Amino acid sequence: MNDLSISRSLLDPDLHQSLIQYVYGIIGCMQYVHRQLGPGMPEYIY
Repeated sequence: MNDLSISRSLLDPDLHQSLIQYVYGIIGCMQYVHRQLGPGMPEYIY
């Protein structure tokens, strides 16, 4: 059994789903900004 499956089993299923939605939202925002600014900018701008 790997660490991910162990830690996932310790989380409340509702909390786990909320965290997934939160993380996907953050990643989506970062992708949107990257699409608007384009590649090649210094990291702190993103």
